[in-house]
Order: sequence, then C-alpha cells, then structure tokens
Amino acid sequence: LGGALLALAVDHGEGLFRLHEQTRYSTRVRLTRKGLMVLKRRKEDEERAIRPKWLPMTSPPRPWIGNEGGGYDQFSMSLVKCDDDEEVLEIFKKADLSPVAEAVNALQDTPWRINQRVASVLEAVYQRKGPASVLPYLEIAKMPPRLPKKTTPEEEFKKRRGERRRVWKLRNIAASNLLGLETRIAILKKIGTRTIYFTHQADTRGRIYTVPQEIHPQAEDMSRSLLEFA
Repeated sequence: LGGALLALAVDHGEGLFRLHEQTRYSTRVRLTRKGLMVLKRRKEDEERAIRPKWLPMTSPPRPWIGNEGGGYDQFSMSLVKCDDDEEVLEIFKKADLSPVAEAVNALQDTPWRINQRVASVLEAVYQRKGPASVLPYLEIAKMPPRLPKKTTPEEEFKKRRGERRRVWKLRNIAASNLLGLETRIAILKKIGTRTIYFTHQADTRGRIYTVPQEIHPQAEDMSRSLLEFA
C-alpha cells in the first residue's frame, strides 16, 4: 500500500515529488524544490493558526465552591484534575474541598498585567533575531556538510555523523522555541495593557497550577518576566 501511494504521489503530485534514487532493492522518493516551498508555506500557515486554547481572563474567574462551577465563565472544568476517574470523583462528592477552593480562589483573584517595558524589549529582540546573549535559542546552528562515505576515513566519517546528529537536535529545539516565542508575542498583543487573571486548578497530590500556558506566574524566567502585579 505504501509503495502504491508513493507511486501515485510521483505520477500525480503536480511536480511536488520525484524519484530520487532507484536501486535493485529500493526506490527513494523526495520532494522537489516546488514541493519543499509548498511544505514550507503550509507549515507557516499552520504555525500562524496555532493558538493556546486557554488564555488569561480579563475579569476575575468564577470562585470555586466545590469541585465544579469555578474558573472560566463559558467552559466547564473541575477544581481538581483527575482525568474523569469515577472512583476519585465519588470521593470528591463527599469530601470537604473548601480549604482547597479557598486557596485556589485567592490565587486566581490576584490581578496581573503585562510588564510593557519587558514586552517591548522581547519583541525588539525577536524582530532583530538577536542578540543571542538575550535569547540564545534563536540561533539556529548551521548543519555541517556530509562527508562522502567511500572516500572518508571511518573514524572521521562517524565523528561528522555525530556532529550532524547533535546539530539536528539543536535545530529542532531552536525551531520549537522560536514557535513558542511567536505564540507568546501573539498573546502579548492580544492582552495589551488590560488587567488579567489566571484560572487555577489543583491535582490529586495537592499541587496548584495555572490553566493558561505560555505566559503565567509559574512559567520559565522569560514568561515570568513579562508579568507584574496589577
């Protein structure tokens, strides 16, 4: 089935695929230059479409009374995340969750705002793609060229292959972090100067954490630096 699909892709793919190498035992198919450009464009469109589902609120979240009913106005969620475990849910129905609810309500009633000075610096650094000392993971390492296996000493060939694997991992991390940064900047623009609040939940081990991701008080240094008490 896979072979048939690849054959169809080459024959009817509107110039997006080509036969790259055909040997006695295998046939390799690669993207053409046009195919790479289409893929890049589609990837950029998808990345622009990615937005986190849960954002900070611009009014205080609904207070928790029991295990239900608090948090976002238009979305139903539970105070304690338990993956809909029926046995745990039955325990929660009988348990006194008021001390937990009181603690979570105090946290999510805290007003925050975006630190505009830090946000402006972050956006300027992002637009200039540097300096690397501020955002080191924006630097996408250059891939070392391949060495011909037939004419390269085995030890040197293995060393270069290891270098390429290491750089490949670094490039993937950089691309992922760059996308995360773009998402944060999109959130900053959406929030602007408004006062915001973070809906909170607990887990069955008693830990409390924010529902919105990317920018929140428990995030890594860069995201925390973007927040200040309102």
